[in-house]
Amino acid sequence: MILFIGNLNKLTTEHELKELFGGFGAIKKLRIMVDKITRRSRGYAYIDMEADTEGLKAVSHLNSSVYMDRRIIVGVATTRQLTEIDWGIFQS
Repeated sequence: MILFIGNLNKLTTEHELKELFGGFGAIKKLRIMVDKITRRSRGYAYIDMEADTEGLKAVSHLNSSVYMDRRIIVGVATTRQLTEIDWGIFQS
């Protein structure tokens, strides 16, 4: 299950997200989206969780929670969102 994480603090690292979401289950892939020119975070990420139940658990616990001084949005990625993901190099 691929999750969308929005309204991230732009200083958030993939390692920090892996720690946060890893507590809910195994992560297959993780990608913070960055601007193609500046290579700076765009403030959102996608995480591919190993099992759907783990992903849904993360959504229910983390959606609208405060992380790094930002109220984050966590939900199941939509079909439209999935078309923009270029996993390229990712954390596993």
